[in-house]
Amino acid sequence: MKSKITTVQLKDKNKIINFLKKNHKFKLSNKQYETLFNSNWSKNKTFGIMIKVNQEIVGFIGLLFSDNFFYLKSKIRIVNIHSWVVKKEFRYLSLSLLNKLNNQDYIFVSQSTLINLKDIFLKMGWKILDRNFYIIPPFFYSSQKISYNFDFEKSKDLKKIVRDHLKYDCKYMNINRGKLEIIFKLRKKKIFKIAEILFLSDLNNFNKYIKSISKILFKEYNVVLIKTDERFLNNNNKHLYKLFKINYKDHLKVFKNRENNKNIKSSHISNLYSEFQLI
Repeated sequence: MKSKITTVQLKDKNKIINFLKKNHKFKLSNKQYETLFNSNWSKNKTFGIMIKVNQEIVGFIGLLFSDNFFYLKSKIRIVNIHSWVVKKEFRYLSLSLLNKLNNQDYIFVSQSTLINLKDIFLKMGWKILDRNFYIIPPFFYSSQKISYNFDFEKSKDLKKIVRDHLKYDCKYMNINRGKLEIIFKLRKKKIFKIAEILFLSDLNNFNKYIKSISKILFKEYNVVLIKTDERFLNNNNKHLYKLFKINYKDHLKVFKNRENNKNIKSSHISNLYSEFQLI
């Protein structure tokens, strides 16, 4: 049987959604599937890569591009992968899809890689981005004095990025007149509000002021917990909050960059422009 690999365009949306509904391990609503094609984050209207056998879609890798998602202030663009799904009887073609991402000038990030696929990704040259996160409770008696505001319109670098995320319950926070800028997503877990960290402009200042930040978020948004990936915390805070360390149970985060980009630090790769904002 002859296979063919092609890019996925908007005209393929309905076929891909039907394929994912039948074959993806995690089931989403039609509305959630639709949002993966409607983010309007990029002029690049490629939505992934698919593989066909006898004109039938048997595999798909979903890609989320953005015109504003770069590694620090470099020209290296970051692309998020939201799905890697291949029909069971065609799993021998899986690596053909993944190999299509090689030698491209991007940092590819998968925020939801299934644990049982970890070894495959590592053998293909991918690296662990995160396997743990921390839950930070509010500190009501923090003595740190910091100034803050939530006016993203005055941000020099993040205005467009914040606008891209506003409709997905994401918020902006400015600490000490721009020394630290934070983008976070508000999530509800039963009766609790959680602030999930998506972006930090300065890791040192985040770790320095984390107690005051937790106090402010409780005051302004009734946030009872801050969720942050392990890579954003320094060793002192990892030790301080060691009882609040949690493993991602069924997935982990991985990334891959080209060989000529060897100096990429995982701690500087944010959680922006991923499927977790969309769904």
